[in-house]
Amino acid sequence: MRTRNHRFSLWLNEKELFHLSRQADLAGLKKEPFLRKLIMEQEVRPRPPDEYAKILRQLSAIGNNVNQLAYKANGLGVIYVTEVREVRKALDRVWEEIKKI
Repeated sequence: MRTRNHRFSLWLNEKELFHLSRQADLAGLKKEPFLRKLIMEQEVRPRPPDEYAKILRQLSAIGNNVNQLAYKANGLGVIYVTEVREVRKALDRVWEEIKKI
């Protein structure tokens, strides 16, 4: 069943339509959902770059590595320097990717 039962028409000139289209594209939305968000006073942010997903996956993997190191340190009372260096290198690579954006 349709949740939106009321239709609303709006006339725009070329400049207004271009601006609306551009803003919706930046937000990663079609024009209709973009306008609904504006009407409902919801925050509309630009869509993050595609590289963000890759960076988030890398940060998640690094977080898992840090948790494993902490588990070993608590259980064994020992941390291997090589493992800490590997995590540090991974963080440096992610930081370099972030700076490129």
